[in-house]
Amino acid sequence: MIYDSLQDALAAVSAALAAGSVGRSRNGGFELAGGKATFVFKNWSTDNYVLMPAAAYNGNRFRAVNGYWPEAVTDPSPDMPVTVSNIHQLNFGPGPSRIALKGGDFSTPAVGLQFPNTKLGCWLLADQGCRVTLEEADDRRTATLTVTGSDCSWHVFDAPTIQALFDRFLDLRNERRGAARWRHEIPFSACWAIQEEKYNAQNWAETEGFFGGCFGGGVDWRPGWVGGINAVRALLAEGAELTRSRAYRTIEFLFREGLYPSGIVRPHYYRGEWSGETVLQRYNADVLFFLMKIAPVAEARRIADALCLLWERHGQFGHRVDGVTGELLWGGTCSAGIAPGGLALAAKHFNEPRYLEVARAAARKYWREFVASGVTNGGPADCLQCPDSESAFGLLDGFVTLWEVTGEAEWLQAARDVAAQCATWVVSYDFKFPPGSTFGKLDMLTTGTVFANVQNQHSAPGICSLSGDSLFKLFRATGDRRYLELIREIAHAIPQYMSRADRPICDRRPNQRLPVMPPGWINERVQMSDWEERGDPNLDIRVGEIFSGSTWAEVAMMLTWTELPGIYVQPDSGLVAVFDHVNARLDKDRLVVENPTQFPASVKLWVENQPAATRLAVPPGATVDCEVGT
Repeated sequence: MIYDSLQDALAAVSAALAAGSVGRSRNGGFELAGGKATFVFKNWSTDNYVLMPAAAYNGNRFRAVNGYWPEAVTDPSPDMPVTVSNIHQLNFGPGPSRIALKGGDFSTPAVGLQFPNTKLGCWLLADQGCRVTLEEADDRRTATLTVTGSDCSWHVFDAPTIQALFDRFLDLRNERRGAARWRHEIPFSACWAIQEEKYNAQNWAETEGFFGGCFGGGVDWRPGWVGGINAVRALLAEGAELTRSRAYRTIEFLFREGLYPSGIVRPHYYRGEWSGETVLQRYNADVLFFLMKIAPVAEARRIADALCLLWERHGQFGHRVDGVTGELLWGGTCSAGIAPGGLALAAKHFNEPRYLEVARAAARKYWREFVASGVTNGGPADCLQCPDSESAFGLLDGFVTLWEVTGEAEWLQAARDVAAQCATWVVSYDFKFPPGSTFGKLDMLTTGTVFANVQNQHSAPGICSLSGDSLFKLFRATGDRRYLELIREIAHAIPQYMSRADRPICDRRPNQRLPVMPPGWINERVQMSDWEERGDPNLDIRVGEIFSGSTWAEVAMMLTWTELPGIYVQPDSGLVAVFDHVNARLDKDRLVVENPTQFPASVKLWVENQPAATRLAVPPGATVDCEVGT
């Protein structure tokens, strides 16, 4: 099929619909059967926005270098262009330009296009078995999109902005999935009991006095991103006396040793040594945000002041800074996307208008320059400036918190915009793993797992070191149930990926020191793609397999237990939303809760318009009920 324009393509498919050769999809698009769809677009332009969920944003048309740690960048500056590692991308310069991917490389096998000249958009949605190729001619005036190995559905709609493409996706992401499967493995409270024991046994550094990461060779400290103060939020809120005392000691460690005189956090401590003077801004933003939520001590002002000074000097927080001097080294990302939320909380607590002024200005810059352009980046430390989900969810937390502090409607709209973009990173269906693989044998469900970035083409249990509770807050503020369904999917998915004594998860690679993950460990790999096998034969982690690793996904699980309800009820509307691994229904003014698992459950119950959340004890295999009113 060759078309001069998207309007001509739509007219052709409409004619085929009338002739009975295509059918209607359940969301109003067109079903294209036959296992292959090819579209050749004439009058193509590199201004067209290309979106492949979790795989390509603006076609990944950025400058690329070899490597994915900071040393790969030889010309860092505050004004450097967005710089990525070697990823699938449409060419940044002249020459061949082609992206070719498999279904497992996407969170949803789909391609979205936004055409600024005609102000139209389209989505082509496929299934797991597809292969997708988008190839531009050398002169960039023609592009060919081919999807093979899968039937498709195709939607064309008005899209005056890039945001319209994301907004439409939020409606379409589940179109080809059908009804979601909800399997109950282990309640949140039982996960917490295993994880708290594990953290005290394996993640505590007694000599220095901090909770850190456990990677098999000792406990290391990173202030944010994959743990640090993010984890302390859960340990302090939910832990027993020993856990809480150690959590307070961790905060003391941060202020005793973990800040440069500039107010910038020190990024890494391991086995008695600090390393890294080039600091990812995500660290500073995470630490300020979570400190202000759990322990808004006066020392936190040092971090807030350092961020404000950067903003006042450079008009941005940047991507990486010199920890010693506090000066901006790299620009070009929204690495500190959660910082407006932390500054807003600091402004409220310390009665400091300067913090709120900077928070508003930074949030507007992020909204205008990143969200509106359809590229959020800078969250992870290990993928340079690739587009990623972590910065998108950080921005969501920042916008929602600004709205909570100020009541200003613009932040609610900003939150809605970036929430639609967050949805593109969340797996919308259950991938069929090879039957003989570790995950195939365990019948792992992938709906609600989250891709971290376009470089690391695997999904993961949860949002990197966040709970996603801002999606729940956004639902309560707007009544839009799409946000509620999204966070339910994310929260419910995580527990099945935790290794347990009764259900261990194995690393089946040869000669592994830990062939079976110990109880409480959650690895970040949900390997739907063969990307790692293709990219590094020494790792050879195949589809459906895993390596033995204790990762940040444990922090996501702990924060899920801490910050989200297990059951949310609106008695007046009859809405019952179950996050936890239980079943629940309303029977007039009583809530009936069943625990089908073998573990005792202490379920957090949030009833709208009641003063406080409660906890409902449900023994294994039992059913209980309680009054919730009307």
